[in-house]
Amino acid sequence: MFIKKMIFGAALCFAAASSSWAASTLLVNSFLPPGHPINTKLLKPWAKDVYKATEGRVRIHIAPQSLAAPAAQMDAVVNGVADAAYMFNGFLTSTVKLDASARTKLAGNGVKFEKASPQFTADLHALGDPMVQKWLADAKAMGVDGKAAIAYYKTQQDLVNGKK
Repeated sequence: MFIKKMIFGAALCFAAASSSWAASTLLVNSFLPPGHPINTKLLKPWAKDVYKATEGRVRIHIAPQSLAAPAAQMDAVVNGVADAAYMFNGFLTSTVKLDASARTKLAGNGVKFEKASPQFTADLHALGDPMVQKWLADAKAMGVDGKAAIAYYKTQQDLVNGKK
């Protein structure tokens, strides 16, 4: 669980790079509904951990509703609408170009990459698999072939990453 929070915290720090860190309260935006597990099981516990780790000097306020469309999260942070945001990385492909060379460059600067532990992987699946199943069921109810949509997304992701 600590690794998940650490990775998520690093991602939020990246998204909040342009914000003012002098503030004692940081506004975090999520385009997901308030009851979504990302908000309830990840963001809220993380916010409590930040408060505790900073001895109350930093508070995280999670916006009660999204302040920007899903694809506009980075713009919301850059433009000061929010200090940080949770974002689907697929929306970053036109803004942030990363490929295998990025990993090599990071490793050259002393960043170590470790294989995820079985427990971390199990935790991710326990959180993500029910969401995927619900999404597939919702897609089917709307007459959409969810598995085909996921396959198409993966193909597009491979194209962006230069794998095809």
